[in-house]
This record gives sequence, C-alpha cells and structure tokens, in this order.
Amino acid sequence: MSIHLPVDPTFASDERKKKKKRRKPKKGFLRKDDVVDVSFKDAPEDTDVQDYPTEEVESLDNRVKWVRNVTSSSLKAVWKEFQENRDYKPDSYTLEAYEKNEHKNRYNDILCMDSTRVRLKARRDYDDYIHANWITMPDHQKYICTQGPIMDTVEDFWHMVFTEKSNVIVMLCNFVEGNHEKCFPYFCEDLDVPATYGRLYTVTTVQCYDPDPSGLIVHKLLKVEVLGVSTKVHHLAYGGWPDHIAPSTPLPTVVLLKLARILCGGNPITVHCSAGIGRTATFVGIDYAVQKIIKNANTSMIDVLKDLRNQRLHAIQSAIQYTFLHVCIIEVFIEDGVITWDGNVQKFFNAYNRMLEKYKKSCPPNQ
Repeated sequence: MSIHLPVDPTFASDERKKKKKRRKPKKGFLRKDDVVDVSFKDAPEDTDVQDYPTEEVESLDNRVKWVRNVTSSSLKAVWKEFQENRDYKPDSYTLEAYEKNEHKNRYNDILCMDSTRVRLKARRDYDDYIHANWITMPDHQKYICTQGPIMDTVEDFWHMVFTEKSNVIVMLCNFVEGNHEKCFPYFCEDLDVPATYGRLYTVTTVQCYDPDPSGLIVHKLLKVEVLGVSTKVHHLAYGGWPDHIAPSTPLPTVVLLKLARILCGGNPITVHCSAGIGRTATFVGIDYAVQKIIKNANTSMIDVLKDLRNQRLHAIQSAIQYTFLHVCIIEVFIEDGVITWDGNVQKFFNAYNRMLEKYKKSCPPNQ
C-alpha cells in the first residue's frame, strides 16, 4: 500500500517561520590532512607480486581481471591517482537552496548542489531544503546521501525518510566522537520508548536484531508514525569507522552494504555520517564501482570518483578513503566467491594497513 502524508503542505513550513533563533553551521569540516600527501619514503615495498599470463587473464570474469590489475600494481599509484584528482568538482553547479538555508547546514564548507538535492515533498518551495543529494546506481538503485541531522533538521530528516519511502537508514558515525557531536540523536535507542520530533513525527525502536558475526553492526527496527500513518524502517549503525579516515578491515562495511541492499527491496537507501561526504560516499561508491566493474574490467576508479562527485559534492574526501574503496571492492568479490585470497590480494591488504597506520599518525585528533 502506498504511503501518503496526510498533512497540509503549509503546516510544517508555517511552524518554521515562527522560529526566531537560527544556528550557524560549524566551521571547517574539511581538513588539510584530507588532501595532504603522506610520504612513502619509509614504507616497505611489496615484493614478489605475481604476474599472470596474458592469455589466462583475457578469459577471466571482469571482476577477476579488475582485481588482478589492481593488486598487480603499487598501492602508491592508487594514492597518487587520488591526489592528482582530489580537487575535482563538476564544471558547473548552483547552490541556491544551500545558500538560503545556512541554519540547516551542519558545516559551512560542505556544499549541497541544487541539481541532485533531495527536495522535501509536501512542502512549499522555500521550505523544501535538506542537506542531501541523490546518487543513482547503474542498476537504478537510489541512495540518499545526507549529513547527520542537527537539532533543527531532525523533523526534516524523518519527513524525507517517510515521504521518499526509504526503509533503510545506514548510519556510519556515532552520535558523539572525540567529545564532538557528529549527529543529533534522531531516535531513542531504548526499546519501545517513543520519541517525538517537531509536531508530526514519532519514532519508536520496536525490535533489536541479533548482532552480525563481527559484532560491529547494530540493527534495529524503527516504527515511524505521522498523523495516524506508520511505516517500518531498518536502522543499520556501524560505529567502527573513524571520521576522515577508514577502518582497518573491510568486512563489516561489505556486510553492511549487502544487508542494506537486501532489506531495501528497491526503495531508496538513506546513508549518513556527519557531513555525508566521506564515509557516506565511500560506502555508496562500493556499490557503484562494483556494478561498473562487472560490466567493464577496465573501469576507471577516478571516473567513479567523478561520477559520485557529480551527484554529491566533495564525495570521498581523502586518499585513505579512496584506497579503502578499492579494498572493499576486492572484499565484495571475495565474499561473492569470484576471487580467492591469493598472494597478491594479501600483499595489497597488508600494504593498505601499513598505509592506514602511517596516515593515522599524520592526522590530528578527531575534531
């Protein structure tokens, strides 16, 4: 049955006009270490990389070809590739809604372009803004990439989830990290304790599922109610991904992606971290790149990066996240039984973990 919002479209917007005090977005989410090169001078080199016969490679599945191409080359090349394209933005874009709604933006340097922004339904034009963009997969699956809600936008967040019929939310941050709020608590984590946001939305955790094998993914079922109409939303939270960097192992991220795709049933998947560009876009980029690689073994990862940024500005903010994207893609193919854990894959993963440790040492504490 279709979900319709039984509300006068002027109601919510008129309520907002009554607000007097408006917050200022937090300054400076983007950091110098997101784009600075990390020297590999002291990094151990990978040796004994296996070369595969040309005739054997030509007969392989595109995914196998791609993995062999990537793992046969240096991880430094992946890092350098990102550094050379780190400032990429679409040729032209507008920011009209973003600039008119400063108080709804968590950070003042994370832009939201008009062309792909999610427009809040059943709202007047001047009140249809949320810091969120659509990213569409090659198979037409849609993701909503958004910032972690702030206090002023929690009702907007639930309005978006409800009206877009998004039945899966992927949360890639903690509410607080390093003594800083990364996301306003937009639901009560306790079972059967309803919480109301604004004048319309009541959200209740109605079920907690058994943890995944890694124990890192928290899966809850939420009931979202508005004016007598309710729907269920799966909430998948992974708090093991530090801001600005990446996890040491890809498996929980891949498990999370596969679970989200299964649960969504073709409906839009809402993904957020704090700013909605680093962890969020890297996560969505896995799905996007995998689909491209299945069709073409020579898929350019820089083209993937550009495709993502053409839909969500700043997507994938650091070289380490771009490298982690490669690691996750390989993990997807391992989990799918397409490739095996050979020496080259082992060396690639080892090199990634050395790079990650080196990168962590160069990063200041979480802001």
